[in-house]
Amino acid sequence: MKKYFEKKSKKKKLEIKKTKNRKRLNMERDNEKNCGQISKPDLKSDVAEQPSFCSSNSPPFSTGVKTQPRKPNASAKPFSCEVCGSCFSRKYNLAVHTRMHTGGKRFPCDECGSTFSRNSSLAVHRRTHVGGKPHSCETCGSSFSQKSNLLVHQRTHTGEKPYSCQLCGYSFTRNANLLVHLQTHAGSRPHCCEACGSSFSTKSDLSVHIRTHTGEKPYSCGVCGAAFTTRSTLNNHMRMHSGFKPYACSECSATFAQKSHLTRHAKLHNKTAKYKNSQ
Repeated sequence: MKKYFEKKSKKKKLEIKKTKNRKRLNMERDNEKNCGQISKPDLKSDVAEQPSFCSSNSPPFSTGVKTQPRKPNASAKPFSCEVCGSCFSRKYNLAVHTRMHTGGKRFPCDECGSTFSRNSSLAVHRRTHVGGKPHSCETCGSSFSQKSNLLVHQRTHTGEKPYSCQLCGYSFTRNANLLVHLQTHAGSRPHCCEACGSSFSTKSDLSVHIRTHTGEKPYSCGVCGAAFTTRSTLNNHMRMHSGFKPYACSECSATFAQKSHLTRHAKLHNKTAKYKNSQ
C-alpha cells in the first residue's frame, strides 16, 4: 500500500513539472510575438532569469533560459612581478611567484628539512626520498622525478640554452639560473663564507665554495670512482666514458664533450685565419 502511494506521488510531481514547462514555453512564444508586452507568469520559476532583447527599442524581457556565468579572459594578465616582469592572471599566482625572489618558503620537508614555496613542489621533492623517478633520459639513462627536470637535463646533451641575459649575453638552460645571474649585475652578494670572507650571490655557490675548504666531493663516478665537487663536473666527466660529444665545431667536423674544449679549438681556427690574412 505504501509503495502505491509513493508511486502515485511521483507521478503527480512529474505531471506538475510538465505543466510548468508547458506554461514557460507558451510564455516565451507570447514574448516573441509581442515584444515589450509581458504577461506575468502564473507560477514562479526556480530557473535563473537572464535578460534578453528584441530587435525593437522595447525593454528587456525574461527568456527563462539558464545560462552559465561568463569566465574572465584567460589572456589578461594584469598582475606583474616588480623584480623580473613576469605577468600573471591571478594575484595569488603572483604572490607564489614572489616567494622565489624573497625566499619565502613555507612548506618544509619532514625528511631532510628542505623548504619550498609551493606545496606541489614539496610533493614532487618527496619522490626523491621514496625513489620515485619515472622520467628517464634516452641518451644517458639518468632518471628524474618530474618531466620538467628531464627537459632541462636534455639541454646538457643538446647544448641548448634558451634563456639569455640582455646585459652581457650569457645564456642558461633554466630561467631560474638566469634570475640568479642577474643578481651579479646588481652587485648583490648576500651569502658570505665564514672561513675566508668571500661573498656569493646564491647560497648554492657558497655551498660549492665551502667544499674547497673542507675537501668534500659528494659526486662520484659510478664507472671509475672519481669524485667531484659539483654535479656539472661529474656530468662532463661521464661523457668521457660514454663518448658523447654534443659540441660541434662550425668550421670543421670536430666534436667535443665539453664546451670549453670547443672554445679552445675555435681559437685555432681564428689564429689560422689571421695568419692567412697577414700573408
